Amino acid sequence: MKERTTQEWLDDLRGPSRDGALADLRAVLLRGLGYSLANRSDVDGVLFEDFAPDALLRTSIAWTPSAARAASPHGRRKSPFA
Repeated sequence: MKERTTQEWLDDLRGPSRDGALADLRAVLLRGLGYSLANRSDVDGVLFEDFAPDALLRTSIAWTPSAARAASPHGRRKSPFA
């Protein structure tokens, strides 16, 4: 996985290398979840795998241009990432 600046993440997630950027973002999310929840005995890797798609969806809504967000059913909600 390559290191990215915020702008590089946005460009990659919006551009032709989107699939690779999403895979990298998923890996970052899984690693972060593992680190954040390491001291919890009631959480395991299977749960992290359940969290990842929702986190990717919420993140993708946040970096979608506002015109596309307005057309989505979630467009009316205020994104915490906007």
